[in-house]
Amino acid sequence: MIAKYAVAAKQGQMSRNFGLAQSEQIRKFTDAEFLMMFNQ
Repeated sequence: MIAKYAVAAKQGQMSRNFGLAQSEQIRKFTDAEFLMMFNQ
């Protein structure tokens, strides 16, 4: 039972890290878009 909980917690942490990486990627993309619009 405890082992199952540990695995679930580890998977949750991995998916949370993946979500943070994706949002960071999106933020960089929107910053680049903003700079392109600003430079036009």
